[in-house]
Amino acid sequence: MAVELSEVETFDSVMDLGCATGRFYRFFREIFPGAHYRGIDISQVAIDYAKKLYLKSDFSLFDGDPSTIEGPKPDLLFCRDVLHHQPNPEEFLAKLYATAGKYLILRIRTREVGATVFDREQSCQYSYDNWVPFIVFNTTELTDLLSSYNPSPARIDIVRHPVVLGGQLGRYLPKEMYFPETGTSETSILIEKGNNDQTVVPKITSQTRPELRGQEMSFLYRLGKRLAGR
Repeated sequence: MAVELSEVETFDSVMDLGCATGRFYRFFREIFPGAHYRGIDISQVAIDYAKKLYLKSDFSLFDGDPSTIEGPKPDLLFCRDVLHHQPNPEEFLAKLYATAGKYLILRIRTREVGATVFDREQSCQYSYDNWVPFIVFNTTELTDLLSSYNPSPARIDIVRHPVVLGGQLGRYLPKEMYFPETGTSETSILIEKGNNDQTVVPKITSQTRPELRGQEMSFLYRLGKRLAGR
């Protein structure tokens, strides 16, 4: 992945939004040992469990709205498998971008062919006895949306892990997502925030990595080491 970020002068804080039971705490402590880690989640049960696992950590409850998070902006905001379950993912993404200080890392689901379906009756998943949204962004629509923010991103780096999304884990999705031709993927995205110059056109890179499902940690290690200047 062509991410050269040696120009980073300080990297002091990481926020894990949607941290659940703190699965990524040890990863961030290893990659960024000097950075303050803060994990937040809407589940009190998950937060309580994370605190038991990692006694010296910083885990807390939040109300699900990134705009209400108190305190300074984190240098890196990490949000895994949260955006695509939001009733209004476009609004939620804008709030994530505003909350991040320097970088935003997302793990979401994307498609290469066909428009994003925002209808929650057509694109959803049955989870914990409830139907929740399962929104699969068209990649071009997503990068266009990110590029519209002020300040514009300096760069957007996309790594796609192709996988057919339809027919898995209680998902009820549009029919085309049951076919490989739609180009659906489990996708990781690094967004580097730019300065206040709205005329800057983000540098967008994209690559496909046909790794086995669940190996997104390999991507995160590579990305984290680059961010850490190792």
